[in-house]
Amino acid sequence: MAHELATRADGQKAVFINGLPAWHKFGEPLQDATSIDEAIVAAGQDFHVDIVPSYQRVVITGADGSEQDEFYRKVEGTNYTVRTDTNAVLGSVGDSYTVAQNADTARILEPLLDSGLAVLESGGTLRGGQDVWLQVRFNLEDSEVKEYQAKHGLLPYGLWSNNHAGDRVQSLQTTRVRVVCANTLRAAHMDSRGENIGIRHTSGIKAATIAAAKELWGKIGVNEQKAMKHFQIMEQTILTDAQFTTLVLDEALPLPEKTPDTPRGETMLAQRIEARERVRTLWTGGFGHDGTPTAYNAYNGLVQAIDHEPKVFKVQGGDAARLGQLLYGNLGAIKTKVATNLVKLAGAK
Repeated sequence: MAHELATRADGQKAVFINGLPAWHKFGEPLQDATSIDEAIVAAGQDFHVDIVPSYQRVVITGADGSEQDEFYRKVEGTNYTVRTDTNAVLGSVGDSYTVAQNADTARILEPLLDSGLAVLESGGTLRGGQDVWLQVRFNLEDSEVKEYQAKHGLLPYGLWSNNHAGDRVQSLQTTRVRVVCANTLRAAHMDSRGENIGIRHTSGIKAATIAAAKELWGKIGVNEQKAMKHFQIMEQTILTDAQFTTLVLDEALPLPEKTPDTPRGETMLAQRIEARERVRTLWTGGFGHDGTPTAYNAYNGLVQAIDHEPKVFKVQGGDAARLGQLLYGNLGAIKTKVATNLVKLAGAK
């Protein structure tokens, strides 16, 4: 398992961890009172990114084919993002791309720290500076919510992540995933239990980031209390096999109304039936399940299959396409629809 952590100028891995150590054993330990400025340095994010134009070398040859002269011309619409401290090229971007500097946009977390609503949990730099993140752990005042979250391992985190390679937007989100490396950052981005707002790297990125933070984290206490009540209701609701089939399987993995009478059609039907049986198994046998056929276990079993078992929910196009489906596409919509169905059923009982 590769952590993909960058290395700071002092030779240490560019990551800090507050609390329990990470699986890779790297990470400078920081305390709850750590400031954003200290966190940026500890996470190896104290670097500046510039945009430089792309040039193409043009060679002028003589009649005999020998090089007579050369010049460079700008490639329109193509530029590079470059770390000014190392001169490392981070990615290729278009003319409209605007850099979101780490020291500027990471400060979106500062009001959460200053108000005591959150403390820093982790932060780091990946792939030489292509990706960075800072994560905070929310301190919620509602004792009932805190007790419930501790019992079920549902600690709420706020996550800011930024990309300097031109292949991903800056994002703010709530997540249950503790980020300590590249793999856990990907897992957080795929976490359907939270909310995610992507901010494009355009000229209005600073204002858009502030607006997104207000929208996302201004209601965190209300959202967590609402989520707790939904989970509690679903925990207390026992599903029949027929209800599970209708509300989960038929919504997430519907059987075709008519199967083509061909070998390929028969294979596709067999694969769909196998996928449905796997999700049914996870209903009572998923991560942390006690065997009780509750609505809560039904939802979490489905999430486990979608997030961690690509053979069950197949997506063409690799990890990037799968991430897009989870965040903005069909896979994310399936989770939302099933959760809505189960909460509606549980609330009606």
